[in-house]
Amino acid sequence: MQPDERMLHYVRQDPVTGENHPQELKDHYESVASINLDNSVPEDIHNLFNIAKNVLLYTWCEYSFFPVAALQAFTTLEYALRERLGEDVIAELKKQRKRGLYAYIEYSIEQGWIRNEDFSAWHRAPMLRARDEYLFKKIREMDEKGLDSMEINYDEAEVPNTNTVDYLDILLRTVNKIRNWHAHGEHILHPPSVWHTFEMCADFINAIYRSDND
Repeated sequence: MQPDERMLHYVRQDPVTGENHPQELKDHYESVASINLDNSVPEDIHNLFNIAKNVLLYTWCEYSFFPVAALQAFTTLEYALRERLGEDVIAELKKQRKRGLYAYIEYSIEQGWIRNEDFSAWHRAPMLRARDEYLFKKIREMDEKGLDSMEINYDEAEVPNTNTVDYLDILLRTVNKIRNWHAHGEHILHPPSVWHTFEMCADFINAIYRSDND
């Protein structure tokens, strides 16, 4: 149960005190455990996603398992979509020369099974964009004033009241490409994006099976 030394480079912030502390196994476990599928999702899909979560948990001991975990999460998403569409719909898509994860996502969007509002990342988008714009503004200010450092206070970032991000379009253009990147082999480890992958897959699967019960 010894941690991969690279996992010890991360810190966690106490939400109450704001103080940082080195990441511990407990923190890592709680992060994995917080990503869940709804009860409306079939058991076999839960089982596949739990495999992905177990691999993600074991990255504590083996950092290089991050892309393995991501691929299993994408595999679960594609399986969930195939099950939701059913054989008849998939056969009809094949007649139209539409197949694979891209076609399944496109069909889900067309059927209204998923909305921007279903995804946690969509809700964070205005804040993250405002923070980026604030940071770039401060960097320009530093250059103009010839400063080497400047205090940053993200509370000063102006977050817009409306969210204009089309997250569904982003998913349609990128998910199958990222899945293929993992499936065909890679040598770059990028843990932060893997956490985003798990969140997105869980949100996606929950949405398509929630709509099945509407």
